[in-house]
Amino acid sequence: MLLVIGNKNYSSWSLRSWIALKMLGVPVDKKRIALRRPETKAEILRYSSAGRVPILRDGDTVVWGSLAILEYLAEKRPQLWPSDPAQRAKARSVAAVRRDPRERAACLTTLAECPLLAVWRPGGKRPIAVLQSC
Repeated sequence: MLLVIGNKNYSSWSLRSWIALKMLGVPVDKKRIALRRPETKAEILRYSSAGRVPILRDGDTVVWGSLAILEYLAEKRPQLWPSDPAQRAKARSVAAVRRDPRERAACLTTLAECPLLAVWRPGGKRPIAVLQSC
């Protein structure tokens, strides 16, 4: 598998896909494309006609968009989402949060409940909200 991403610090969409693969233990090659440069669009188009990152290439399969990548991975590895339907719905709702600060604030407690969407600081004391920088 190949994951084409932007900078994980500035592209939360790229970060989501990378975290999912890392948590699942899926071996993946990464290709980082610098964003907001004159050559960015052409470089991304080498991997997908969608023209946006993240992009996951799995053999002949090309998936773009973090939510589509998460769903693709969940089809292959069902443990990505919680098994309980209510918790799975909650996790998917949190994953879908994008730009609205009110939505993000409401989801911060949920992030700690969903391992896919929370990363623990060294020492495991406080969750870092993956979606904060959307």
